Amino acid sequence: ARVLGVNMASAGLNFCFACYWVITSPFLLELKVSDWMTNLVMIIGQVAGFFVAPIVGGMADNSTNKMGRRRPFLLFGAIACAISQIWMGFSAKVSGGVFQPQSDQQFLF
Repeated sequence: ARVLGVNMASAGLNFCFACYWVITSPFLLELKVSDWMTNLVMIIGQVAGFFVAPIVGGMADNSTNKMGRRRPFLLFGAIACAISQIWMGFSAKVSGGVFQPQSDQQFLF
């Protein structure tokens, strides 16, 4: 039971990444993004995680929060992940109302 509990955080993270991959590909095709830019968008999260994960891990190791070492980081991460998933779902509509359709600014938004 303890092993299952430990792996639930990893399962949640993998679920978020699976949603990212499934949602991003059709979205980028809809925007008619070039192949190299699509690849860049798909890999940027992995590269950022490579640098951010050790930093956040170190911060969690040194945390003296009353909720514990890991819980504040897990809670903040879960909330940030949920917000980003919702934002990604509406980003095409939001950016289409602000920027010219098919523009570089809309894509970067």
